Amino acid sequence: MDYIIHAFGIISTPKSTVQLGVSKDKRRDSYYAGVRVIVKDNKKNIKVDKIYEELTLAEKTRYLYYVPSPHLKKKPTEKEFKSWKNEKDFAIWLDGKNIPNLELN
Repeated sequence: MDYIIHAFGIISTPKSTVQLGVSKDKRRDSYYAGVRVIVKDNKKNIKVDKIYEELTLAEKTRYLYYVPSPHLKKKPTEKEFKSWKNEKDFAIWLDGKNIPNLELN
């Protein structure tokens, strides 16, 4: 890789990007909105330090071609949830503390 990218800011995935058929550019715009992007491109001897919205389309395409897929909230099935109560198979940790599996009730 001939360049280094740093992105600073709060990156979130709004529900609107979860919909199928949202264009890649719109997903990228939504994902990086308000983020400061710093790029050091050693191959072209270029340094970019801008808020995402200030980047040109060419800069966005060259340096921010990867946009993670949105994470969908998942809920365990009733069967999965009940299986977690078995201390022989699972250990439950919450905020760094081990808690008894039966506290899942």
